[in-house]
Amino acid sequence: MLSGETATSIAFRLLNFCIIISLLSVMYKSFVQSELYKIMETKERQLLELKEQRDYLKNQLKSIEKKLVDQESLAIDLKHKIIRWQEHVTQESHTHTKIHEQHIQNLVQKKNIQSKQFQLDRLQREVFPQAVGDLKVRLEQEFAHDKQQGKEYVRSILMYMQRDVI
Repeated sequence: MLSGETATSIAFRLLNFCIIISLLSVMYKSFVQSELYKIMETKERQLLELKEQRDYLKNQLKSIEKKLVDQESLAIDLKHKIIRWQEHVTQESHTHTKIHEQHIQNLVQKKNIQSKQFQLDRLQREVFPQAVGDLKVRLEQEFAHDKQQGKEYVRSILMYMQRDVI
């Protein structure tokens, strides 16, 4: 103890000390503790919101990954379809090319036949009448005295033409 202090003064000091501690405790409980609880509640709400957001983002990530897998599967299917389509188009193109070449060959053959027929028609129209006329005049002159021999000669020529020429 300190000198000159009495027990009463020490008791009052101790009492004052307890009162100050009690006041500080009450003030702490009424102001600081309630603010700390509010801050803790806010932090807990934020933590809960963050957990909910994390769960939501996890679900979205799973959904996006599933969609990505589905899209990759669709892309692979589409790639296979495109490859099959290209093969089909190539085959069809090849078939059309063959058909086109066959048509060209047919047209060339038809043109050759028509050309030959045109030449024959021209011969019949232009050359045969003149040749027959000239031949008739010559034959009449040569076989004027023996008509039967002339008929036999013309018949043999016609038979030869039917057999070998026509």
